[in-house]
Amino acid sequence: MMLERGSVIYNEVTELKIINDQLDVIFLSLLSRTPTEREVASAKREIRSAGNAGFGNVIWALLNTREFLFIQ
Repeated sequence: MMLERGSVIYNEVTELKIINDQLDVIFLSLLSRTPTEREVASAKREIRSAGNAGFGNVIWALLNTREFLFIQ
């Protein structure tokens, strides 16, 4: 549901045009923090290789981290 049109995270990410801002929204929404430089670089590589689906891949990757489980 998070990746579907109309969800809060989807709307916020698609409204922004700068990839760093989009990644900030994703990280702040899921982990309550901004991404590190290393995480930004990894996410950008994924988004470049997968296109817009890369945003979904980044979200799924974060949902499967221990950090996300700890927060939830």
